[in-house]
Amino acid sequence: MLPTKLLIPIGLTLSSLFAFQGPGTTDHKQNGATETVVTGSGEVCGIHLTTAENHSVEAFLGIPYADAERWAAPTPKSPWSETFQASSYGPACPQFVPPIPGAEFPISEDCLSLNIWRPAQGENQDLPVMVFLHGGAYVIGSNRQAVYDGANLAGSQDVIVVVPNYRLGSFGFLYGSGAAGNYGLMDQQAALQWVRDNIAAFGGDPHNITLFGESAGAGMVAMHLAGAPSSQALFDRAILQSNPFPIQPQSTFQARWITRLFLYSLNCSDLDCARQMPMEAIIAAQSNPALGRPLQFDGFASQFIWSPLVDDDLVTREPWSALHEDGSPVPLILGFTRDEGANLVTPYVFAYGDAQGQINYPTYVTLLFHFFGRKARAVLHQYPGDPLGDNTAALAQIHTDYLFRCSARALAGTLEETYTYVFGEPSSFFVFGGPECFDLACHGDDLPFTFQTAANLGVPFSEAQKAVSQAMQTYWAQFAANGTPGGIVDDPVLPLWLPFLDGQTWLQLETPRAILQAPFTDTCQFWDGIGYDINHYPSLPLKTSIPRTPW
Repeated sequence: MLPTKLLIPIGLTLSSLFAFQGPGTTDHKQNGATETVVTGSGEVCGIHLTTAENHSVEAFLGIPYADAERWAAPTPKSPWSETFQASSYGPACPQFVPPIPGAEFPISEDCLSLNIWRPAQGENQDLPVMVFLHGGAYVIGSNRQAVYDGANLAGSQDVIVVVPNYRLGSFGFLYGSGAAGNYGLMDQQAALQWVRDNIAAFGGDPHNITLFGESAGAGMVAMHLAGAPSSQALFDRAILQSNPFPIQPQSTFQARWITRLFLYSLNCSDLDCARQMPMEAIIAAQSNPALGRPLQFDGFASQFIWSPLVDDDLVTREPWSALHEDGSPVPLILGFTRDEGANLVTPYVFAYGDAQGQINYPTYVTLLFHFFGRKARAVLHQYPGDPLGDNTAALAQIHTDYLFRCSARALAGTLEETYTYVFGEPSSFFVFGGPECFDLACHGDDLPFTFQTAANLGVPFSEAQKAVSQAMQTYWAQFAANGTPGGIVDDPVLPLWLPFLDGQTWLQLETPRAILQAPFTDTCQFWDGIGYDINHYPSLPLKTSIPRTPW
C-alpha cells in the first residue's frame, strides 16, 4: 500500500494551463468592426484583425448559442433584437480558478458561447468549417484560452474556425438522482447544430464541417463520432489529437455513487437542494477527492470523476468498441505526441514521489498493479524499471506507449480512410507541463502548432517550429476541405500522407517531416497482447487519490 501524502492542489499541478485561460497577448492588430452578419439568433458584429503574418481575419467572439439551466438540457438561445457586439470573449464555464496573480478569468453558468474566425477576403463562400473541442480533463478549460485563438489557422488556410464552450465538471456530467449526465456533450451538439444552421451566413459550408479536439476534447469527438448516433449528422470529418483510447467511460452504477457522494458533500439529500446552492459551493464540492472512491479499482480511469458516460440515451455505445466493430462513419485523422507521458505522470510524482521527487521502485511496482491488475507482471517484465533509482521515465513511457501510441495504432489498423501521425517537434514552451517537458514533445505541446499561437504564450516559434506549424495547419485544412490531407511525393516540406492501411503509414510531424512505415511494431505487439480494455482488469486500489491530470 502506498503511503498517504498531502496532495498538491489541482491549481498548482495545472498552473501552466490556467495561466493561458485569459485572453493572453496576441500579435494581431485590430482594425475596427466588421459588417453585420445576420444569423438565426440575430445580427452579429465582430472585429477586423491583421495577424503578424499579414492575414486579414474577422473574429466574432462570445456569440451565445444556447441557454441552459443547471442540470438541464440546453435550449436554443432566444433571439436578440439589438446587434450583438461580438468583440470580446464570453466567460468560461464554472471551474476552479487558481489564486494566482494574472491567472484569474471570469466564470459564469451563463457560459454557452462560441468564437468564430474567418478569413476576410471579400465574398468567399462555402469555406470548410473546423469546430474545435478543447481539453482539460472534463473539468477545466474554455474557448478564451490564448492557445485556441483561431485567427492564424483561419487566415492562413482559408477555413472558418469555431471554438465553443461547454459545461464542465459536475455542471456538465452529473448523473443520477434526477440528473441525466452528458450535459457537456449536449452543449456540444447544440453548438454543432447552431453551426449547421448559421455558418453559411459567415461564408462557411454547412455540409463540410470537421470536428476536432485534443485530449479530453478528442475523447468527446470520439463520443460524437461513434457513441452518440444523434451527433453523426452534425459533422463530416474528424480529427482526434492525443485521445487516450483505453480509458473508457465509467459505468452508470459508478456515476450514481459519485452523485450520492457529491450531494453528501453539499449537505444535500436531493438534486433540488443542490440546484439552490451557489456556484462556488458546487465547484468546491465537485473537487472533493473522496468522490473518486467508486472508481478506485479503475486504474487510469480513476482520474476522471467527471466525464461522459454511456447512458443508453444520448450515448448508446462505447467509442472504442463501436469503432472497432463498425468503423468510422467519416474520414479520420488520429495521432499523438512523442512524449505524451512525460507531463502526465507529474501528478503521481507529486502524490507518491520520495524526498528527491522520484518514483522509487516499490511505488513503481504498486502503480503498475493499480493500472493493470493481474497483467502487471507482464508489464513489469517489459518495462523493468530501476530497483535502485528513479522510475519516473519508465512510468512516462508506459503512459505514452499504452494510452496513446499503441492504442491508436491498434484502432487505425481496423479503419478505412484513417490517417495517423506522431508529433515530435521539441518544445521551448509548456502548455500542460513544466520543466519536465523541456526539449520534449509532451501532452498538449502540439496545440500551439495546430493554431500557430506560440507567440500568445510568450515564446514565439523558431523558424523550424514555424515550418512545422505551417505544415500541420496545411494538412489539417486540406483534410477539412477534401477528406484527405494530401502532400507531395518525396517532398521534404509536405510529404504525401497516405492512409494508415497503405503500409502502416505514419506522418512524422517534426523537423524534418517524414513518412514512417510500420514504426513501433515490437513495442505495440506487446501491448496488443495485453489488450486495451483496461476497465475490465481487476485493479489494485491506491490509498491516496491522484491529483487530476490535464487530459
